[in-house]
Amino acid sequence: MAQRFINIMIVIVLGIVLGGVVAEVGFRIVFPQYVPQYIYRVLYFQPDEDIGWKMHPDFEFDWRGRNTACVEFETQIQTNSWGFRDIDWSAEKPDNTIRIAVIGDSFVEALQVDVQDRATELLEKSLHEAYPDREFEVMNFGVSNYSLGQMALVYENEVAQFEPDYVFVLSAYFQMMRNSSDSIAGAEVMQSLKIRPIYTIDDDGQLQLQEAEDYQEFVEIIEAQDSLIRRVEPGERHSPLLTLEFLSRRILVRNPPIHPRNVDPNEDQIFPQVDENYLILEQMQTDVQANGAELIFVDMFDYFEVFDDPAIPGSGVLAQENQAFTAAHDIGYIDLSTQLRLGEDRMIFPCDHHFTATGNGVFADAMFEWLENDL
Repeated sequence: MAQRFINIMIVIVLGIVLGGVVAEVGFRIVFPQYVPQYIYRVLYFQPDEDIGWKMHPDFEFDWRGRNTACVEFETQIQTNSWGFRDIDWSAEKPDNTIRIAVIGDSFVEALQVDVQDRATELLEKSLHEAYPDREFEVMNFGVSNYSLGQMALVYENEVAQFEPDYVFVLSAYFQMMRNSSDSIAGAEVMQSLKIRPIYTIDDDGQLQLQEAEDYQEFVEIIEAQDSLIRRVEPGERHSPLLTLEFLSRRILVRNPPIHPRNVDPNEDQIFPQVDENYLILEQMQTDVQANGAELIFVDMFDYFEVFDDPAIPGSGVLAQENQAFTAAHDIGYIDLSTQLRLGEDRMIFPCDHHFTATGNGVFADAMFEWLENDL
């Protein structure tokens, strides 16, 4: 009796294994587009003494993400002579042109989509269609892993010289939290180095900028690099079971719920970088206003909380505080989270949580709506 039960279990297990093998082979044949592709370890940053790092100017490379599971996109990247992913800009502002600067991290940089599908290009196209008798220039100042403090430094050291009329700053709470992390994630050669300039508050309640401790070592490492690009084999960091990976990424990873979470607006904040970041934003507003421009804070705090540490419930609370803070300091405000939640299509790529073309479109529409009211 016991032997018969064992034989039956062996048959069942073998049947499950055989079924899994057939399913895996069939999946690879029917859906070849989801078979993992080669990716490229691209070190597209260079040291920048004022900001920490920038993209290499006039640099071209292919981008398939840092993860072989990112089969949804493959893009060709080209930076301009200023070290940003955009066309070249003239240092002098063209006559009768409204210049719009968009500052942020990888969500503005948008390596995951083609140039024409990025929020900055979509915004410029919408403006030209809506106002054919006016000239617009939308400039992309997105660089991966920037903190809100670095965005302020980008404005001071890069953006201000172009004399933009409007400055949009995109942020979720992880951009604020980076102000206390002086290393950079996602680039192996730099993960252990302190290369991010960070802001602190002194005893008088004033902002103090601390220079990157390992900046010179960063410079030396970059100078010693023989090659900026290394190919990564598909199986090097990828699950061999494509069926399971496919199902988990498309069933378990969904858009966040449309309805807002029930968050106590009086809940105490648990990450202390809030005060520093509000001072950074206040200083940025002072600088932008002094140059005759308008600053607009694009808030995606609430939308992205679901993808981060649930022990940090800052988004639902801070979205309300952000709105109150910007109103008190005459800073424009866009609630991007609500608009992202209302979209029916997927807003982010499951493999790396960055905006799809649809997500970029929602971002562009939100900026266009704000400008339309102002123009």
